[in-house]
Amino acid sequence: MGKTMPAKPILLLTATLDVPDNMINAPVNDVELREKQYRYSLDYWKSFADRFRIVMIDNSNYFVDHEAIGKGLIEYVTFLGNQYDPRYGKGKGELEIIRHLFSQFDIAEDQVIIKVTGRQYVENINKLFDLFVDRRPYVMCNLVKSMSRAEPKLIIATSTFYSKYLLQLDHLLDETAGSCLEDVLRSAVFDAMRDGRAFEMFPRFPRFRSLRVQGDSIRESFVSELKNDFKTRIKYRLLFDVKRIIK
Repeated sequence: MGKTMPAKPILLLTATLDVPDNMINAPVNDVELREKQYRYSLDYWKSFADRFRIVMIDNSNYFVDHEAIGKGLIEYVTFLGNQYDPRYGKGKGELEIIRHLFSQFDIAEDQVIIKVTGRQYVENINKLFDLFVDRRPYVMCNLVKSMSRAEPKLIIATSTFYSKYLLQLDHLLDETAGSCLEDVLRSAVFDAMRDGRAFEMFPRFPRFRSLRVQGDSIRESFVSELKNDFKTRIKYRLLFDVKRIIK
C-alpha cells in the first residue's frame, strides 16, 4: 500500500522532461529548455506549499534538482513511462501520470486534486480555488470551442472524477486520428454529469504563465486576457446550462 494522502488539496504538476522522439503535438522537445520551464514553474509553486500538497510527477525517468524539492516543499516522483506509440500523443502521457499518482498513494474519495500542466503556473490559482470551494462542484474546468472540447491544462475535481471517469477513457486517445485529451476530458465531464455529478466552468479565466522559450508561447497578451476573462464571466453567468444540453 502507498502513503495515505492528507485532506490538504493535492496540486498535481504533470511533467515530461525528456519527450520521446516523434511525439506529436509537443511544441518543445529540447530537454534543457523544458527543464528551464519546469524549474521556473517550481519557483512559483513553492510558495503555495502551505495551502496545497504539491506533487510533481514526471513520466520520463528524469530527476530535477530544485531547492523546493530538497526542502520538502514539493514532492517529486519520476518513473519510466511513455512506453506507447508516440502517435497517440502527449495526452496519453498525462493520463498515465494521473494513474501513477493513484498507484503510489492511497487517496480518499473526497480528496480534491488540482491538475496543472507542470511547465506552467496559474497566476490566479488562489482565486480560482476559492471559487471552487465556495461552489463545491464535482469537477471544474473550462469547456471551449462551443463546448465541443474541454481544456485539460487546469482541472479541479474530486479524486473519483479522475479515477472513475477520466482514466476510464484513456483507450479513446489517439491524437493522430484526431482524438485528443481535450475530447476525452469533455466526454468524462459529460459522463459524470449524466450520473448527476455537479460540473462548473471557471467563473474567471485562468491566467497561465510560463517561461518563454523558442517555439512555445503560453502567456496571452494583456488585452487578450481581458477579453477572455470577460467572455468567461458572460458564459458563466448567462449562457451556461450544460445539463439541458446533454439530457
